[in-house]
Amino acid sequence: MTEPSTPQNTVEPPSLPIGFNQKNSGLAKASFIIGIGSIVIWILAIVSLMVFIFKSIGISHKFDNADLVPFLAAGFLMLIGYLLNFVGLIFGIIEVRKSITNKWMAITGVSINGGVIVLSVGLHFMGHAFRHLRP
Repeated sequence: MTEPSTPQNTVEPPSLPIGFNQKNSGLAKASFIIGIGSIVIWILAIVSLMVFIFKSIGISHKFDNADLVPFLAAGFLMLIGYLLNFVGLIFGIIEVRKSITNKWMAITGVSINGGVIVLSVGLHFMGHAFRHLRP
């Protein structure tokens, strides 16, 4: 009997550089995507507040329900933004603490979500401080 022949010229598939062939965890991706999405939500909340402010400048009478819609929308968007940022921050911290080899999405998610939380809380306190400065 003849032995099965093995191909002499086998070519291995090209390998990717170090860091590109590792898989990211789902929580790291979720933290990163939540961070990007929450920035959009916070921008919409700020635009909604600006609409409310510019509308209220020209109103000399009492507010009716239609005048408060942008204000209520901004409050709802801010609440959603805070919740998403806290969830994204928790997901990112969980993934940073794991020993995965490719942590850039988790670190970026923690940075974005933590930064947005710090900035929004800072703006909140600045608003309270400036409210008391008005005559």
